[in-house]
Amino acid sequence: MTLKYDIRLASSMAMPVADSLYLNITTDLGAKLKRRDHPGVHETSFDPFDLATAANPYPGYAELLAGPRVRYNRKRNIFILSRYDDVRAAARNDAILTNAEGVARSRGTTAIRD
Repeated sequence: MTLKYDIRLASSMAMPVADSLYLNITTDLGAKLKRRDHPGVHETSFDPFDLATAANPYPGYAELLAGPRVRYNRKRNIFILSRYDDVRAAARNDAILTNAEGVARSRGTTAIRD
């Protein structure tokens, strides 16, 4: 590989990465400032990205499985599916879960209701 190739690769990747970062930051900030409510979706404090949770996630898993099918974590602005069938159906629904429009953690989609 040459330096010219590396520079060309870096410059071609800069805009998509910057666009994704901008979209994720603005979506997260907007969700925190607007304090959107999601009727029918219960909130949870379970944070899969927290180091303490990562060290021992099983109490959190038990809490998720004992509750409703969909939970929302406001701190991370993520929806958490806790049932195997729901996760499988969501993973197979490529109309909603796709990276064809770029890498973005948050998109406006409909949630699965209880």
